[in-house]
Amino acid sequence: MIDESRALYLTASYCSQGERCLSEVKAKLDKLGVDEEVKGRIIDRLMDEKFVDEERYACAFTRDKHLFNGWGKIRIKSELRRKGISDDKISYAWGVLSEENDINSKLPDLLSKKNLSIKDDDPYKRYRKLMQFAIYRGYQYEEIKREIEKLLHTDFEE
Repeated sequence: MIDESRALYLTASYCSQGERCLSEVKAKLDKLGVDEEVKGRIIDRLMDEKFVDEERYACAFTRDKHLFNGWGKIRIKSELRRKGISDDKISYAWGVLSEENDINSKLPDLLSKKNLSIKDDDPYKRYRKLMQFAIYRGYQYEEIKREIEKLLHTDFEE
């Protein structure tokens, strides 16, 4: 069993390495074998001292996943929910990202790069592969369809 001050030190250090959400910090404390009462005190202290801030985490996660991984709103929202982030914090983070960046600028580049890697010449198979790729990345169907049609210079019927 690890003592409270050591557990606090280790989790504060963990939080200092990058933004962490509450569920990640709880998992870290579980891994250290900290009991529930001590875990509660450590989490309260980390939150009071702003080592853990779910709104800040949601903003950082949203920005990083959109700008560096090319994820869309649906995928980001799903991943943040999986981590236990509330919908209001997710909406706030998406709003901050939208104010700072053109959130629609990633999809055309992603599709264009993916299109170059597709070997199949059949336009319907190419369309399907591009659609699957973009849906997995978390973009909305209508947005994807519009961009693929622009890219391939073809109208695809539903």
